[in-house]
Amino acid sequence: MFKILISNYILPEIRNFRTLIFEQVLPFLENYDVEVEWLIYMPDKIKPNSRENEKYKVLDFHDYDNAIDLVRDVKPDIIYAAAYPTSPDIALRLAGEHFKIPVVADVANEVVMEDRLGKMIGANISRFFQNSVSTDTNENQKQFMRRGRFWIQKYLFLLRTQLAVKM
Repeated sequence: MFKILISNYILPEIRNFRTLIFEQVLPFLENYDVEVEWLIYMPDKIKPNSRENEKYKVLDFHDYDNAIDLVRDVKPDIIYAAAYPTSPDIALRLAGEHFKIPVVADVANEVVMEDRLGKMIGANISRFFQNSVSTDTNENQKQFMRRGRFWIQKYLFLLRTQLAVKM
């Protein structure tokens, strides 16, 4: 069996760039014994009924202390992470490198011009204090500094991964 570990910030049922790629790729792999596991990093733990699916397994990044533990548990043959630098994806790349598992990524083409750098930093600082994240689906999820708290959770996951690989 060939196992693929894919990271994403929303459940696979919700369409985004990454899910669209795999909707196109997976039909070509139907004749092979391929298992897909999605690592989902969202601010809240994933509800158990959202994890049930016949096509793939959904993993919650809250269930793992770091990416080393995750990759050791899943034992993927290949890891698919984002090319843009989000801390869970960086942690997965470190774990893949640690276990000598190939890590592939989608292509991100973001050019940061020097004159826009200050605006980007300012926008990110103000977003840190926002009470919601882009994946929130209802008003009940709002809480003080929700985006910043989630950012801290993700960076602690990366930090614990770095400590685990003795980086």
